[in-house]
Amino acid sequence: GISSSSSTISSAVEYFEGYGTLAVILNVSVADLRRWVEGKSYPPAEVLRRIDNLRRPERLRSVV
Repeated sequence: GISSSSSTISSAVEYFEGYGTLAVILNVSVADLRRWVEGKSYPPAEVLRRIDNLRRPERLRSVV
């Protein structure tokens, strides 16, 4: 639901120490990130999947 996706994104924002860095990594706008964290809109599944991959670097390494 929205609450779990907003907490996923807010924890990623904390991990990357700000909206700016995460927005660049995900190629989305800071405004979109803020809306998703506030629960005003729902992030695309692709964005959630990419955040999930960012937070599991060992899985990324095994792919390369």
